[in-house]
Amino acid sequence: MAWVEQKGRRFAVVFRFGGARYKRLLDTHDRREADAVAARAERRIELVLRGDHELPPESDVVEALLGDAVAKSKAIIPSGLTLQTLSAAYWKTIESSSLEPGSRGAPTRPPARPSEAQRV
Repeated sequence: MAWVEQKGRRFAVVFRFGGARYKRLLDTHDRREADAVAARAERRIELVLRGDHELPPESDVVEALLGDAVAKSKAIIPSGLTLQTLSAAYWKTIESSSLEPGSRGAPTRPPARPSEAQRV
């Protein structure tokens, strides 16, 4: 669904697509023109969801839905980064030797202390 929000004297078209919220500030002060753009966006979203039209791959979703051209290939909707994937990537970058004992991925026992002869 697409809708219009008023920002001062200008209007913005807001819509949801692929689980994400998109917003575009329009260069118009006319409410009827903003409503027409929102209706066009809503119509195109319905066509894409039904499979009648496809968005260009790796394109700007807002420009593809609000622009005048209709593309002929499937859209790639970017997936959001989850906390789980971010955390896993972070822990892969940390060396286990740099962690304190008891930390995740660190040895459970502290390393043995060198003897007096080895410290010299």
